[in-house]
Amino acid sequence: MLLSCNSNNYKKTQNSYNLDIAKELGLCYDDKYLIQGGGDLYYPLCSDSSVRVFFLEPNYYVAYVDDMLSCGSCGCQLELFKKDNNKYILVDVWHCCGIDLRQDFTDYILVHDDENGPGCFTTHTLKLKVRSDRFYIVEITNYEHNMSDSHADFCYREDSLWLIDTYKSENRLK
Repeated sequence: MLLSCNSNNYKKTQNSYNLDIAKELGLCYDDKYLIQGGGDLYYPLCSDSSVRVFFLEPNYYVAYVDDMLSCGSCGCQLELFKKDNNKYILVDVWHCCGIDLRQDFTDYILVHDDENGPGCFTTHTLKLKVRSDRFYIVEITNYEHNMSDSHADFCYREDSLWLIDTYKSENRLK
């Protein structure tokens, strides 16, 4: 998605999306760059704003790419990099999620996800932070549990507590 042809808008997006870091990580390029072994597939262009890198104190970078090469049937993924001695080291991944690339910069990242269950479907929004080189859930900001006629009598997804168990938020930090 091209936001604008105005170079001032591109520079503003480039700064707020940390596209210079995305380029260093090889997530996007200024010109078409063919993926080796990918047929006629190209890496995303930095100018199309499908890439964002969030900076989280003290030295973490959270990368998200929203394109067909980086996302699958369950969604995309967040990659957590730690900068150490001018190198970016991948330290954690949060799979199967979506984010709003335009979300405001804060000390957390809002992640949207959904889950299919036996006769039900849940959607939720999580507030993620980073500690000890790991993502963890700080808060569940939105949760919906939609049931069909074939919904199981007992459903562990009736409330949002299963998310904490499933993602073992505090256990991820050990």
